[in-house]
Amino acid sequence: MKNVERAVATHFRINRRAAIRAAIDLGGDTDTVAAVTGGLAGALYGPEAIPARWTEPLHVPLSGAERPGTVLRLGDLVDLARRLGSA
Repeated sequence: MKNVERAVATHFRINRRAAIRAAIDLGGDTDTVAAVTGGLAGALYGPEAIPARWTEPLHVPLSGAERPGTVLRLGDLVDLARRLGSA
C-alpha cells in the first residue's frame, strides 16, 4: 500500500511528467511507484498526453510466439489491452 500512497500523493502534487519523475526520485520500489503513477496520470490526462518519445521505444519480444522474433509495439499493446478489456 505504501507504493500506491506514494504514487497518488506524487501525482496530485504536480503535472504528469513531473509526477513520474518525482515517483522515480522517491527511491524505494521505483519501478512500481512510477508504473502506478503513470497509470494514474494516464487515467486522468488520457493516452494522448503521453509524449511519443516515451512510447516509441516500447516493445515486448514474445519468446514463445509462433513466429520467432515477434515483437509487440505500442499499437499492438494498445490493441491487446482493448481486446482484453472487452472480453
